[in-house]
Amino acid sequence: MIEKKNLEDKFEQINDYWRPKIAGEINDSFVKLVKIKREFDVKKIFLLLLPALFVMNISAQTILDNKSIQLNEKDLKWMSGMQGALITVLEGDPNSDSLYTIRLKIPANYIVKPHWHTSNERVTILSGSVYVGFGNRVDKNNSVKFTVGGYYVNHPDLHHFVWTDEASEIQITGIGPWVVNYADEKE
Repeated sequence: MIEKKNLEDKFEQINDYWRPKIAGEINDSFVKLVKIKREFDVKKIFLLLLPALFVMNISAQTILDNKSIQLNEKDLKWMSGMQGALITVLEGDPNSDSLYTIRLKIPANYIVKPHWHTSNERVTILSGSVYVGFGNRVDKNNSVKFTVGGYYVNHPDLHHFVWTDEASEIQITGIGPWVVNYADEKE
């Protein structure tokens, strides 16, 4: 039986700004609400909350509830992300200020334009390869290639870009909230 939720009541229970909270669940997907302190243009709000849209399909197995997390490939719930990438959450909630682990399947010839995060981003290459460069413009000639088993950490506020020349899978672990802040606000 479906349990009805009053979203207005749930919204009134949120005390913190910019901290998404779970309001309910539909088909194994969480519905989250967030209070915003001031007005922004819609495009900026969308860019700020874009990572949250990717992780709304958190599996019930990934909630940290004092039980062990045991996942095989068949247990992963992949969702569409930016530019044809797929994303799944293995552990935690990337929107909260706690530990999270996510995986991304990235298509060949994929580019994530220069951006930065507010906390360390620990990346392991699981398949294929990715290139990482630094600065506020994509410069493929000044990038470092990371192959299977490769690992790198992007520190907070470090402007970087990522690109691929082959299909790849990466795993990212960090302390949330995980937000992609584009160096060029027009992105």
